[in-house]
Amino acid sequence: MEAKDWYSIILGFLLGIPGSIIATWILGSILPIAAGFNAIKLLARVRQRLRRDELFDNPWTQEWQAQTERYPKGYPSELKLYRFMNLLSAEFYDSENPNPTGDYRIVAVIDSNRITGTWKDCRPIGYYGTFQLLLSYKRDEANGKWVGFSNKGMVRTGNWVWKPARTNDAAS
Repeated sequence: MEAKDWYSIILGFLLGIPGSIIATWILGSILPIAAGFNAIKLLARVRQRLRRDELFDNPWTQEWQAQTERYPKGYPSELKLYRFMNLLSAEFYDSENPNPTGDYRIVAVIDSNRITGTWKDCRPIGYYGTFQLLLSYKRDEANGKWVGFSNKGMVRTGNWVWKPARTNDAAS
């Protein structure tokens, strides 16, 4: 091997390590957006074949609340979660008129006991927003808030609770 070949190898190595660290740092924050709902769901399904997640691979329920004339109470439904590493995608349904493909989609990041992400209505009315939930230390529920934009341009907020379905079954 010639000296210039060694020089290229060493230079590539020295530039590659900081480049990888910087790329990971930059992409770490945008990966959920870049990967999106379907990519996270696909990766989660592959992971499920290799290793089961005792918390997120089980059925969950969710209930969002909004204090408006139209939605004066909570609206519960099943919540389908798909976790890959610290990324989470989910889908849930309108409890009044469910769509089989999912009415709402979620893309989030799990950081310790925090689940932070975005949600969007897949229907033409197009509601969307953000949320943050705190997973309890017993891991038996996640409580938090959602913020969203209505189709009239108003900002709305409300409580949001996620629970593993087995918690509800055990209480009965």
